Amino acid sequence: MAPKDDTTLLSVFVNRSLKWDEHVSSICNKPTSRIHFLKQLKRSSVGPDDLFHFYATMIRPILEYACPVWHSGLTVQRRNCIEAIQKRVFRIIFDTSIWSSICIEST
Repeated sequence: MAPKDDTTLLSVFVNRSLKWDEHVSSICNKPTSRIHFLKQLKRSSVGPDDLFHFYATMIRPILEYACPVWHSGLTVQRRNCIEAIQKRVFRIIFDTSIWSSICIEST
């Protein structure tokens, strides 16, 4: 019996060659329903502070879970996938593209 190439350890998909494609695909698909709910909150006139709080408690933890383990091994394409979700959320919350200014402030 051949050994498995992939395994899951504490909800992190680990590949034998330490490629994180499956893990990033998983975390990029999980927040979809929560982003939909965020849009519903926005349509219901929930303020930006509360929308940001929803993002920080319900979406961001999915994207950052165990990131010290896998983030340094990501390809540019995989990093862009995760960043695209965050950009999308910030466009929903703030009605504008302020992503670059947020990235500058956080450095």
